[in-house]
Amino acid sequence: MGQEKTKAPTYALGSFQDDYGIKYAISDTLWFQKESVKYHILEWNQQEQWVLAKNDLLNPSEPGKYTRIDYRQFEKMEPYKWG
Repeated sequence: MGQEKTKAPTYALGSFQDDYGIKYAISDTLWFQKESVKYHILEWNQQEQWVLAKNDLLNPSEPGKYTRIDYRQFEKMEPYKWG
């Protein structure tokens, strides 16, 4: 991983609520699962569809450790575009 910052896919950016009622706010640099879980994004790999992040030091689980989040873009699953 180099010094160049990577970007999130545009469909993942913004604030939303999933079908479990969990609220999110996602940017190129932060993945926030409200109200208490934050991941500081180190890399977005859009080709392989994963995110590498460092867990916030105040997270209730695994503070300061690293997390990989895999995601997929959906087709014909409206209103959901990815997960």
